[in-house]
Amino acid sequence: MTLRRPSRTFLSTVAVLSLALAACGGTDVGADGGIGDGAGPPNLTFPGDPGAPIPIEGEGGIGDGTRGEQFPDQSTAMPREATGNTIDPRPREWSEITFNQTQDSLTVYAFAGVEPCDVVDRVDVEYTDEAVTVTLFMGPTDRDTACIEIAQWISVTVDMTETLGPRSVLDGAKA
Repeated sequence: MTLRRPSRTFLSTVAVLSLALAACGGTDVGADGGIGDGAGPPNLTFPGDPGAPIPIEGEGGIGDGTRGEQFPDQSTAMPREATGNTIDPRPREWSEITFNQTQDSLTVYAFAGVEPCDVVDRVDVEYTDEAVTVTLFMGPTDRDTACIEIAQWISVTVDMTETLGPRSVLDGAKA
């Protein structure tokens, strides 16, 4: 029987895998947010998470005067203007929408990244007898910019050509 000494590559691989496995253990966050009490993570949901509440007509944000508690206050939203000059704009789900008193303009509230990486291109408003469909389009204005991943609560105000009336409001990005 011949015994061989392990190679340096083998030992390096074992060391890296051991460190990676040790890092997977992590620290347990308790139900009250405390660390290491073994109670598991707190039950948190964020907008966009599966199962997270999304405001719909009668539950906040659709001009009925009520708001869901899962979104920041509307007064803290950073106003943005539609630029119409983004690269490959795509539909983006909005979180809330409000109408002014005369229903001749609406304000869309959504989470977005930083500019120039995540810029409002336009807001399309389509009217039918049953519904008003609002679609927010966003995209970058510069593909060569390094972008940080941080969410900003934004608002975009758009003029309407028809009043809402008894129609329901639909998010065009969900269609």
